[in-house]
Amino acid sequence: MIIMPKIEKYEVCTYDQKSLSWTSTQKGAINKALEDRKFTVIKTFDDIYEARKFIEGNEDYVLRYVFKEIEPDESVH
Repeated sequence: MIIMPKIEKYEVCTYDQKSLSWTSTQKGAINKALEDRKFTVIKTFDDIYEARKFIEGNEDYVLRYVFKEIEPDESVH
């Protein structure tokens, strides 16, 4: 049996690294740049349509899905 995670909420966020242009194409440098991004939650929604409407026309916002944690058990691992 496959257990699919459920979405708890949607977060509209900004992040501090607007451009992901790298001076190096090495995997380690790219991964480090991605890890260093800092997200700031602007507003939280329960409805995806309301979240999408909120970010319409604002390219500085990103939509982040927050999933409910699944308790590990034999069917998952």
